Amino acid sequence: LPLIDILSEVHRRGILHLDMNPDNLLVERDGTMHLLDFGNACFAGERPALLQAQPAYSAVELYDNAAPSAETDVYGVCAVLYEALTGRPPEPALERLLFDELPAPSALNREISSELEGVILKGLSLNPEARFAAMDDLASALKDSLRRGQTRRRRQLLAWGSALCAALCGVLLWLWLWEPTHSRYCKGTVFRPLAAAPPANLLSAGGLVV
Repeated sequence: LPLIDILSEVHRRGILHLDMNPDNLLVERDGTMHLLDFGNACFAGERPALLQAQPAYSAVELYDNAAPSAETDVYGVCAVLYEALTGRPPEPALERLLFDELPAPSALNREISSELEGVILKGLSLNPEARFAAMDDLASALKDSLRRGQTRRRRQLLAWGSALCAALCGVLLWLWLWEPTHSRYCKGTVFRPLAAAPPANLLSAGGLVV
């Protein structure tokens, strides 16, 4: 989770980024990630001097007089994760204030586990107090959700495999029970047809009957 590791270090220095979006992430060929554009950044407990954030990735508190916090960046990270997993960004927070119908990630991507979905939706809560309080908390929740999702998937695969084996054994047993008796008990027996007797009305002691 390199993005969360970067932001954790930024937060430890008392700085908030406040402009989390895919355009501000640079990934090198070797996988190294860089976080760009600190134009909206400010110290924790302060208001940014200039705010030019993208609505889909901006928490609602950026639009009022409240001071942003670590939870504000948590919202931005989860918005980026939402788009990475579903192929579309979440609805802007201001629109969700009026009518919140944010689609569940699993409704857009069936491969997303319920555990991972819960983490993302928690991070996208409109209420800052309902989100993860720190990047480290978000990182721990993501790791735990991935681990639990993998465990659940392995259990599902084992259950499906057991059910398939049971079904196959049932089919084989049915075929054995319904196999014709002679194929099991008379294998190798040669059946010779009986000689057919000539019709009685065609032959007589003296020859053909006309």
